[in-house]
Amino acid sequence: MSYKPSHVQKKTKKYKNTVQKPSNMEEGRVRLFGFRSASSWKMVIAIFYYGLMLMIYVPSIVNEILHYQFTAADVVLTISKYIFIGIFLFSPAIFLSDFKYVDALPFFKKRNFGSCLCGLILVFMFCYFMWNVDLMVMSSRYKDSVIQYEKSLIRQSEEQSTALQNTNTEENTQSSVLETADSD
Repeated sequence: MSYKPSHVQKKTKKYKNTVQKPSNMEEGRVRLFGFRSASSWKMVIAIFYYGLMLMIYVPSIVNEILHYQFTAADVVLTISKYIFIGIFLFSPAIFLSDFKYVDALPFFKKRNFGSCLCGLILVFMFCYFMWNVDLMVMSSRYKDSVIQYEKSLIRQSEEQSTALQNTNTEENTQSSVLETADSD
């Protein structure tokens, strides 16, 4: 059984003792934020946003699992951290879509711009706070592995820039040798 929001049920019109069914847009299907109005430009923006957030979220989880060291408590804190990061990144889909639970949330049940914006700002602040609390209480083993990994990234970057500078220097000396040979 699909969920029918109250604002959709009220829009049915009666014509001569018959009830007109709502249009396909209002059949009671749950619609994800960005796809509710079926406007193509909104759907393109929503696809871009959700895709970009997935491209940020999934590789960060994989990167952390591959390069950091965890204790048992760190695993629980990391899961908690990524739950809050997921809520932070996907809050438009979670709180602005047509889900049944949204009608019970204080800032989101009115469905107007101002209250939804205030609600999203509060959600962002809370998730960011909890995300940072999780980071602060991680073990020293985890924090040391983060520092080591950052140092290795900096070292790799410096090696690449040095190699690029050496390549450019070699090309410049070769071109100057060729120019000198051509002038003779």
